[in-house]
Amino acid sequence: MMCRRLAFCVLALVGVMALASCSGDSGDEASAPTTTQDSSGGETGGESGGDAAADVDWCTVLDKAEIEAQFGEGGAVSEGTPDDVVAGCEWEVGEDQSAPGTGAINVSNPVGASVGSPEERFAEYKALCQPEKQEDEQFSATSCERSKISDGVASCVDRLIRVDRLAETRALVGISRLDGETDRNALSLKRKNWLPANRVYGEGIFLTLDERLIEKWSSKKQVLDRAEKVTARQNQVAASRKRGRPRMLLPKFYLLHTFAHVLIRQLSFECGYGSSSLRERIYCNEGDGSGSSMSGILIYTAAGDCEGTLGGLVRQSEPETFGRLVKDALQSAIWCSADPLCIESKGQGADSLNLAACHACALLPETSCEEGNRLLDRAFLIGTPDNPEMGFFAGLVG
Repeated sequence: MMCRRLAFCVLALVGVMALASCSGDSGDEASAPTTTQDSSGGETGGESGGDAAADVDWCTVLDKAEIEAQFGEGGAVSEGTPDDVVAGCEWEVGEDQSAPGTGAINVSNPVGASVGSPEERFAEYKALCQPEKQEDEQFSATSCERSKISDGVASCVDRLIRVDRLAETRALVGISRLDGETDRNALSLKRKNWLPANRVYGEGIFLTLDERLIEKWSSKKQVLDRAEKVTARQNQVAASRKRGRPRMLLPKFYLLHTFAHVLIRQLSFECGYGSSSLRERIYCNEGDGSGSSMSGILIYTAAGDCEGTLGGLVRQSEPETFGRLVKDALQSAIWCSADPLCIESKGQGADSLNLAACHACALLPETSCEEGNRLLDRAFLIGTPDNPEMGFFAGLVG
């Protein structure tokens, strides 16, 4: 028994020493500084800004002006053409540090904070919609023939893109317990001009829904009223905590967000990845007029291996397979084991910001969701028992 305890202590000591070595000797051997996002302009490096706390989370795209606001003139964004997958998608801090080539799609590991400006997200959206103009060693995608999508799904889908390769860059920029926008704690006692980061490669499926059908659907009074109720509650919570900014979320945001969740849940059965290995990125403009119109979803995975993942996800983007996938996902969303309580809910989940969405039907591991498993409602997909026509996909599941 004594020998076992001694062996355990030695292993524990070795682990502590290894951890200390990784955190202490972080200069040249650390992963290359890479794309981050600080939605409130919190300072995370450079020489200026004494006591400002760092932004928080694993996150993404940061534009040049915001980087300079954080790091001073020492922070530089690598130059790229307007057609780059992400405009200003990589950055470097300090002298003689060159970023890898531009052209990677950088997507976030969500934490419920806003992720990128409307312009940055639209740059990603544009690149994904026109993959033939963007292909390089870090990004490769192919348009699928929409007319071949089976089970009637082609009538709702505008584009289907097979993303064979994408790059995800994640940087840890601070610690927060709530929304990632306030009350941030810096990573170190002294300010640094670098952040711990890593880049991994993966695959994904990108799709857009038909804008004309969305406009027709979202003009229905019952749809608008239901969406405005959740949006008002979200802004009330943000104001009461003095966190975040007011958001003008359109009905199509709830549609796209919930649709992404039910697709990920179905994909976890079909493609071999667990739901915690898949992530969403929602491309949707808000109702304040900022940014161009977007109606897309990227579902992707990124693995730690330098060669990326093995194609199980992109195979589901084959038109015949994808149609069946969508139909099965919507059929599963019709009934929840918590119904009728779930479908009739007036508010559930964190801050009561979900309506017909719970762990049994729509929620995902929080690392998979950009909004922290909030702002979800199955009724926008398949309607309610009293009003099935409220659902955007009511014609597919009726």
